[in-house]
Amino acid sequence: MELEWHQLEMPYASLRAHSRDRQRRLRLCLEENGQRQPIVVVPEREAPGRYVVIDGHQRIAALRRL
Repeated sequence: MELEWHQLEMPYASLRAHSRDRQRRLRLCLEENGQRQPIVVVPEREAPGRYVVIDGHQRIAALRRL
């Protein structure tokens, strides 16, 4: 399934530990190799067509910066 940015909700993103170095390495890897592992989402109950990100917050942040 392919989703657009505006379909993603990330209410749990602030619960993740952030490392600038790790984010930089992830961004470089995504730039060189593309996204290999999909993010994990579940449908938003109260907003049809929207999805809550369960796993992949760091990949999304890195892809947005690219």
